[in-house]
Amino acid sequence: KFVMQRIDIQESEVKKFIHWREDTYARNCIYDCPDFEIIALCWLPGQCAPIHEHGGQDCWVYMLSGELKETRFKLEDDSFVAKGNHICCRGDVGFMNESLGWHDLRNVSDKPAVSIHIYCNPIKSCQVYNESADCLEQHYPEYYTKNGTLVA
Repeated sequence: KFVMQRIDIQESEVKKFIHWREDTYARNCIYDCPDFEIIALCWLPGQCAPIHEHGGQDCWVYMLSGELKETRFKLEDDSFVAKGNHICCRGDVGFMNESLGWHDLRNVSDKPAVSIHIYCNPIKSCQVYNESADCLEQHYPEYYTKNGTLVA
């Protein structure tokens, strides 16, 4: 986390990887290899990632622009209990893994937001809470773009 706090990424440096979706936040792959992946997540106002875990992987987050609200949860007796939340702003750095519980992220502002996520190792699957069905589901994250090109 200390190293992440020392970086200052400008949006112009990753412009090629900034792509938006109307239906959900966009997972834009900047780089991936067997050991880690770097993804630019692009969030329009109101978009969110539901309560989820990270498939056993570590995740560092750098807020490139905009604001996201992160809420952390613990699973108690088959129910999620909020442990707290905070607003992530430009330049903020966060960390998440299984030992810290579950979380969701949402753009609660009226402006787009971009967050850079580094996962060690790449997330192949994770559990996501489906609020409408009140159950956990296995999720297989997919990229919207890879190296700036739309994934078919």
